[in-house]
Amino acid sequence: MLIYIVAVALSVPIATPLSVLAGFLFGTAFGTVLVVFSATAGATAIFILARYLFRDFFSAKAERFMATVKLESTKNGFRDILIARLIPAVPFSVINIVAGLTHVRLRDYVLATVLGIVPFSFVYVHAGTSLAEIQSVRDIASTETAMILSRIGIVLLVLYVVKHFYSSRKNTLA
Repeated sequence: MLIYIVAVALSVPIATPLSVLAGFLFGTAFGTVLVVFSATAGATAIFILARYLFRDFFSAKAERFMATVKLESTKNGFRDILIARLIPAVPFSVINIVAGLTHVRLRDYVLATVLGIVPFSFVYVHAGTSLAEIQSVRDIASTETAMILSRIGIVLLVLYVVKHFYSSRKNTLA
């Protein structure tokens, strides 16, 4: 968990392999809980650092991402963070830093992060759990593997629909 937290806080791109490893070592349910807790702790650490200690440094570096992420004020902070987490168009680490530079409340940020990372965390951890059950090369092309790939496809499809709904709604409100 400590490695995961530090990797997320320092934006080291090893979260996916660590999530798969968590599934391999701890199973789907417990592994998902560990991954979500660790990722949220690391994300919250960099959020706080960006907001309070390294604001000037990150403001200069993240200027071009501010418009991309389009996080709003405290009014829509929860929704914006949740959507950013559910739609992996913007890197996880960029959201952590940019959110820290906005007026999004810490409570909204943490809750949206937890809820937003559960789907992908579950899929990656479950894939790791399935790896633990592989006994031969034939198991790789099994029904279970097809189910995992189907789940990933469903998650991506749902995220696409959410993004489309959000984009069309935002355009009609403007």
